[in-house]
Amino acid sequence: MTDVSFVVTVYNKASYLPACLGSILAQEGISTSEIIFVDDGSTDGSGDLLRRLAVEHGRAQVRVISQANAGPGPATNAGARAATGTWLKLVDADDLLAPGAVRLLLGEAARHDLGLVYGGMDWFGREGPKFTPLPDDPHTLVFADPVVDALRTCQSGASNLLVRRALFLAAGGCDERVFIQDQGICPRVAAVPGARIGVFDAIVCLGPADEPGRLMKNDAQILHDESLTALNFLRDHPTLGRVARLAAFRRCADRAWKRGRKLFGVGPFSVAHWAYLQSRAGLLWHHEALIEATLAIYRAGGRVRSGRSQAVSGSA
Repeated sequence: MTDVSFVVTVYNKASYLPACLGSILAQEGISTSEIIFVDDGSTDGSGDLLRRLAVEHGRAQVRVISQANAGPGPATNAGARAATGTWLKLVDADDLLAPGAVRLLLGEAARHDLGLVYGGMDWFGREGPKFTPLPDDPHTLVFADPVVDALRTCQSGASNLLVRRALFLAAGGCDERVFIQDQGICPRVAAVPGARIGVFDAIVCLGPADEPGRLMKNDAQILHDESLTALNFLRDHPTLGRVARLAAFRRCADRAWKRGRKLFGVGPFSVAHWAYLQSRAGLLWHHEALIEATLAIYRAGGRVRSGRSQAVSGSA
């Protein structure tokens, strides 16, 4: 069995692919690995470039899966299903892994018996990527209550995480009802019995700050998908306890009111303010319906793309 499977989802990222692959090939401390690129219906020549790169670096190590455009979640899940590794290292196609990133992630997973571990992530500008040397022993916070902590913190990211493939598949992979593929990974994995999750701040990946198609620049999409992730999770787990439900509700309501007021002109007589006041009071009266109602705040500007229900494109 392969130790680590790198799964890289690609939609129109041709100019970034050689550097992304180079940062993966430069990783050390891995006995066996494979690299799986999932071309999600690219139209910029990414697919042809990936096939050339696969030939150049050896088809035994680099594989390319091509599919019709379905979005980041389905693309990630397709790569995970095709993988053979004990561990999945997800990578966004325009990101670069820090030297030693996977060695550190694997080390922290082993040290704390984790099934999912997150490192830090940051951005680089026109000056190019500059990585800070990684520490030998970062301060890793292990979630005391994985589900509650996952819902409370909304931990996200793809290139900064490492997860056991069996655990990822047991959790159902990415939530394909949500466009940004990494939003639901943490709570879904946390809900698998026995899952242990840890987080540290050391920067293990960098992404381009000036990439125009980067979803992380779209506040409406991010806030929408964070709330939709929480709502789907609550509905998928109807027996979830009060503490976890209140953690999810408070996170969604807080962002709908505070960020909605700042970014989208939400007023004091809005459903967002009502949800916020109720969540602060610790009430769960129709909390799922209130979270669903706040989604309209983010959708109003027409900048929010949906999940698998329709053909979509983009990358996180």
